[in-house]
Amino acid sequence: MSNKKHIRLNSARDIHKLIAKMVNERRRNEIDGQECRDIGYLLRILLDSIEAGELEDRIENLEMLLEQQGSQ
Repeated sequence: MSNKKHIRLNSARDIHKLIAKMVNERRRNEIDGQECRDIGYLLRILLDSIEAGELEDRIENLEMLLEQQGSQ
């Protein structure tokens, strides 16, 4: 089992920070290129999921606003 620290990845900003950290670690040869690719792939999926969730929230808010305006 790995002793790597748990990293919060709840926003695009969190993902950005991890990618920047990984780039620096890779440049210092502290992590393997394949590990970087694997994590990068998963981060892309996670980022897409976060963005989709944010869009869903925005659409729901707009729909509620339109409903409120329509009932006036």
